Amino acid sequence: MRFIRRNSQNSQSIVNALASELKIPEILASLIVSRGITDPFEAARFLNPCKDDLHDPFLFDAMEGAVELIKEMIDAEVPIAVYSDFDCDGVCGAAILKNTLERLGAEVRVYIPDRFTEGYGTNANAIEMLTEDAGLIITVDCGITSVDDVALARDMGAEVIILDHHECGELPDTPYIINPKRPGESYPDKFLCGAGIAFKLSQALLGDAAFDCIDIAGMATIGDIVSLMGENRVIAALGIDKIRTAPCEGIRQLCLKAGVDNKKINSYIMSFRLVPRINVAGRLEHAYKALDLLCAEDAKTAAKCAEYLNDLNEQRRTIQHSITELAREQVLASAKKDDVIMVRGNDFHRGVVGLAASALASHFNRPTIVLSEENGVLTGSARSIEGVNIHEIMSAASEHYIKFGGHSQAAGVTMDESVFEEVRAILNDYAQTHVPREAYLPFMVYDEELMPYEATEELACLLESLEPFGQDNPMPVFIMRDIRIKDSVKMGRNFEHTRAKTDDLRLVRFGGELENDGIYTVSGTLGINEYADNRTVQFVVDGCEKRSDRETKYIRGFLKEACALEAGADTNDIDKFISDFSSDKSACVLAVCTKAGEIIADEKLPICEAFDDQAPKTPCKCVVYNLKSVPEWCEKLYLLASPSLKIKNSNAVLFMDEMSRNSIMREMAEYFVPEDMLLAYFEAFKKTNGKYDTISLLLADAAKHTGGTIKDMWFALNVFFEQKLIAFAKGDKISLIYKKGEIAAENSVVYRSFKKILMGGTV
Repeated sequence: MRFIRRNSQNSQSIVNALASELKIPEILASLIVSRGITDPFEAARFLNPCKDDLHDPFLFDAMEGAVELIKEMIDAEVPIAVYSDFDCDGVCGAAILKNTLERLGAEVRVYIPDRFTEGYGTNANAIEMLTEDAGLIITVDCGITSVDDVALARDMGAEVIILDHHECGELPDTPYIINPKRPGESYPDKFLCGAGIAFKLSQALLGDAAFDCIDIAGMATIGDIVSLMGENRVIAALGIDKIRTAPCEGIRQLCLKAGVDNKKINSYIMSFRLVPRINVAGRLEHAYKALDLLCAEDAKTAAKCAEYLNDLNEQRRTIQHSITELAREQVLASAKKDDVIMVRGNDFHRGVVGLAASALASHFNRPTIVLSEENGVLTGSARSIEGVNIHEIMSAASEHYIKFGGHSQAAGVTMDESVFEEVRAILNDYAQTHVPREAYLPFMVYDEELMPYEATEELACLLESLEPFGQDNPMPVFIMRDIRIKDSVKMGRNFEHTRAKTDDLRLVRFGGELENDGIYTVSGTLGINEYADNRTVQFVVDGCEKRSDRETKYIRGFLKEACALEAGADTNDIDKFISDFSSDKSACVLAVCTKAGEIIADEKLPICEAFDDQAPKTPCKCVVYNLKSVPEWCEKLYLLASPSLKIKNSNAVLFMDEMSRNSIMREMAEYFVPEDMLLAYFEAFKKTNGKYDTISLLLADAAKHTGGTIKDMWFALNVFFEQKLIAFAKGDKISLIYKKGEIAAENSVVYRSFKKILMGGTV
C-alpha cells in the first residue's frame, strides 16, 4: 500500500494567510487550500454556504421560455407528464416537479421506466402512451440523447422540456433544453444533478416556496456523486439543514425506519443509509415505490412506504453479498489473471450487478464487469478504478455489443452470450497496451499526517465545518504512522469488521482486520461515534499497511542519515530529482533506503511499481526498497536519501531538502532515548537470551523489557556500541557480549547528534 499526499504543493504562506484572515486553525486552512480555494472571501463562503449563494434560475438560457410554457399549459388545463430516470436523482427530481406543478394547480402524471423491461432513458412506447393525454412532457435526469423520442412527441402534438445534466451529443429538436452542459449554455454552474435542475425550475416557478423541497434536492445531489463545490455544495448543505429541522414526511419516516436520527444527519449517513433505500426500489422492483415515499403527505402512508423500502434494502444487501462472493470465487478460480475482470452468472440479479462490480473493482483493484445471463443474453454493469477509463476500454469491442453506454468510471452493456470470451480477450489486449501497469497498484491519498494524541474531539468537531463531503470535497483523510494495535475485537454480522485501539484512540476497520500488537501505518477519517449518549472520538481506517521486514531494515540506514543533518549534508532539488527519474526513458531503478525516503517517494513520485529488496528480472522503471544488488539490466540508478549503497559510477545522490529534514527530525524523536533511561535499556539487552536469526528479532525481544520499540532499542544499541559496552558474538546466529564500563552518552556521536537536533540545536 502506498500513501500519497493529496496536495503536497500547498504553499505554507497561503495557508498561514488564510488561517490569519479567517481566524481558523492552520490545519483547517490547509484542508481548504488543498481543495483549490485560496481567496479568503471564497473560503468564507465555502465554510458558510447559504441561500444567497445560489444563482438566479433565469440565468439558464431556456428557463424563461420553459416557465412561460408551463404556465400556459396549466392555465389551459392541459395535463403535464414528468418522465424521470429510476435512480435516486431521477426519482427525487420527479418528486420535486410533481410537488411544484401540483402547487400551481397542474394535473401531473409521473412516468418512470422499468429497469428490467425498458431500461434507461425514454422509449417510443412510453412517449406514445403519455402523449395520449399530456400536452407537455418534462424529462428529468434523462432526455438529452432522446432525439427520436422528442421528435415523436412533438409530431404527436406535445411539447417537451428537457431537464438533464448528462453530456450532450446531437441535441433533440426542442427549444426547451435546460442542461448546464448544453453547448453555448451561459449558466455559471455546470455540475448540477438532474434533481438540482428540477429544483432550479421549481425556484423559477415558486420562488422561495421551492425551498420546501430542498431536502429532496440535497439528498439527490449527494446521492448522484456530482461535484460538491459551488452551487451543489449550497443545495446539499441546505438540504441537510432541512432534514435536521423540518424534513418532508417521507424522509422523516425513512430516517426512522433506517435507524437514523434526522437531527444528526450528515453527508456520510445520507450516502450510505438513505440514498441506498431510495435506489433499491428501482434496483429490485420499480422506482414508483420510492416516489410514493417522497410524495407522501401523511405519516401513516410515509411510514408504510419507508418500511417497505427498508425491507427491500435488506433483500438487496443479501443478494449483493451473494453475487459478490460468487463472482469473487470465479475470479480466484480462474487461471487467467486478467487486467479487466469479467464474470457472469445466470443467478446474478440485474439490478445489483453494478454494486457487485463496484465491490470487486475495489477488492481486486481492477476494472470489473459483472454480467447477468438470461436466455443467452448477458446484461450487466462495469465499474472502474481511479485512473482507468472503462468506457474507453470497452469501446474496443463495441461492434460485439447489443447495447452499450457509460462514462470513464461506470458503464452498462448488453451482449450475446456467445461473444463473452472474445470480448474478454479484446478488452484485456487493449488494457495491456493502453493502461500503465502502475494504475493497478493500490494506494491511498491522504490530506494531513496525525499523531494519535492529535486526533482529538476538538479536531473532529472542527472538520464538520467542511461538510457536506462528496465529489471534489472528500472527507479529510489522515495518516498515522507506526501505531501499535491493542484490544482488537472482531465485530459485525459475519465478524468481517474490527474494533481496536491505539493509545487512547478508538479505531474501526470495516471489512478488514487489525492484529493485536501489530504495528501499522493507517489512513482514514476522523469523527465522533455516538452511541447510548456516549461520544467517542473514532478513527475509521480505510487503508493500512502492517509494518514488514522492509520497515525494520530501514533502521540500519536511519541513524546515519539523521546524523548527516547535524553534519550539514549537501542538499538537492527534490522536484528536479523526481522529474529526472520520472522522465528517464532508460531502464532505471530508484533505490529507497530509509523510511524518510519512502515518505518522500510516496508524496512526490507518480505511482510506480515497487519491490522489496530485489528488483524484477525484466527491465522496467521501478522503485526498490533496501536494494541488495543492482540488476544487470539497470542502465541508471537513482538513490533517494542516505547513500547506504556503495556503488561506483552510479547516479546516487544524498538527498536533503526541507521536507526530508522535517520527516527525518520527526522520526528521530521516535528513536531518541534520554541519558537517564539508557541504563534501563542496557539492562534490557542483558535480559535477552539465546541467539537470534535477525537483529530485528533481538531488538524486539529487548523491547519487551522496556516497553520501548525496535527503533529506540536500535538507537540505544548503537550508543552502547560506540562506547564499546556491547559487541556482537561471532557465529551463525546473532547474540551479544556485554562489557564492563560506565555509560557516558556524550561520548557517543549518535547521541550527541540526536540531542543537538532534537533539543533545539541548529541544523
